[in-house]
Amino acid sequence: MNVHKLLFQPIGKLGFLKFFVFALVLTAGIIFIFIRPGQLQAGDFMMIAWQPGQEILKTGTVHAEYPYPLWTALMMLPFAIGSPEMGALFLLIVNVMMLAASIALLVLLFDWELTPFLFVMTTLLCVLFLPILSSLWVGQLTIFSLLVLVLSVHFFLRERWAWLGIVLGLSFIKPQMMLLLAGLLLLWALWQRRWQVLIGFGGTMLIFVLISLPFMERPSQLIGGGIGVHLETFLIATSTIWGATMKPGLPWQVPFLISLGMMIWLGWVWLPF
Repeated sequence: MNVHKLLFQPIGKLGFLKFFVFALVLTAGIIFIFIRPGQLQAGDFMMIAWQPGQEILKTGTVHAEYPYPLWTALMMLPFAIGSPEMGALFLLIVNVMMLAASIALLVLLFDWELTPFLFVMTTLLCVLFLPILSSLWVGQLTIFSLLVLVLSVHFFLRERWAWLGIVLGLSFIKPQMMLLLAGLLLLWALWQRRWQVLIGFGGTMLIFVLISLPFMERPSQLIGGGIGVHLETFLIATSTIWGATMKPGLPWQVPFLISLGMMIWLGWVWLPF
């Protein structure tokens, strides 16, 4: 009976910090069962952060084929100062913390009558989602995009417009994940005259551009000079509609039209809500 109460009795109102600590302990405990910190594959980390970071430290610039905005490499510099192994481990730790923060914020956003069992199961399902584990293993920025998405919802619902604009600006560290949603929210802010959103976003982007200018050799590097080559190289191998249709040899127009149709349908369903 006591065990039943312990597992299924509602926790009550807890703040973000307590949920974050609980989620962090659970998340780290689960992840380090499957991922050995000393044996990370970290291929994406090397391409996105460590190699361009080393170029900046040694030459003051990044090669023209770098697929992300130049400010992405600059923001990732703390992970490139030491050895690749240390940088990958540092990113893994930060990713685990961002994942725990995302879970804690999601729990608060849904405002459930939360029990310890429900919280543990929610955390388990989030962490054991295979793309989460693979993202952590190869050193991607996907967890950062998840945190930005959750923060965007958090600030939108609480009408913290300036912070919403700043978070939308931060999403451009990995722009492809939030580009559509950020664009829609900025259009909404313009339509509703929520100038604080636009000021927060514009100020963040201005800072990104200004810190990038001393390291820029050509203007295209601001948006990712090698994004075209990157897409041609990796798009066909992704687990997406694009990869599934282009792998057998279909032209790119097929997934483009399918994706466009799905976006129109999604907008048709979502806009009334």
